[in-house]
Amino acid sequence: MGKRIQFRVLAHDYQLNIGMLNWFRRHGITPDIKVNRHTVAAARNGAVIDFLAGEASHLILMENGAWPDESSDVILQGDQDAVYLGHVATGGHIGHVGDGELGCACVRLSRACLEAIEPPWFGFEFDKTGSQSIKCDCMMLRDKLHAAGFKTYMVGVIAHRVEMLALPSEDGTSMVIKSKNDFLHCK
Repeated sequence: MGKRIQFRVLAHDYQLNIGMLNWFRRHGITPDIKVNRHTVAAARNGAVIDFLAGEASHLILMENGAWPDESSDVILQGDQDAVYLGHVATGGHIGHVGDGELGCACVRLSRACLEAIEPPWFGFEFDKTGSQSIKCDCMMLRDKLHAAGFKTYMVGVIAHRVEMLALPSEDGTSMVIKSKNDFLHCK
């Protein structure tokens, strides 16, 4: 029996970006779209609960900021338990890239790996003051998968909409692109 994939898009509204909409149309996919009413970790945990209550063999989670194209089709191929498309994080800095990592802008997870670990599957880890995140929810899932003996593989990359700022050079001959993260972390 082949894989049966359930698709869940986590969105802040019901709008799919045009890249995602075109990708789903090209594949004849009607995704399940859920609006994030709480944290992204809570929305992802809810998606896993819904998935495990169904009969699909694999779950693909996508953030609405993910922008799939033809190169993203690799997420549909293969039988590995935990694969993802590398991406730049929403702050505009490097996100999750490489085998052994796990990024959840676009991730495919098997029923077997999700059933093998205890909930919650996703969550943030903070420093002792609770004011700084030291692990994102993707890292929590990655660590749980690795502890349960599952490997994680990056099978490609995906564009991820991020807020960027364009600044002209002082002489007007060029432009500098900076992420909002560059401005938030100025010294």
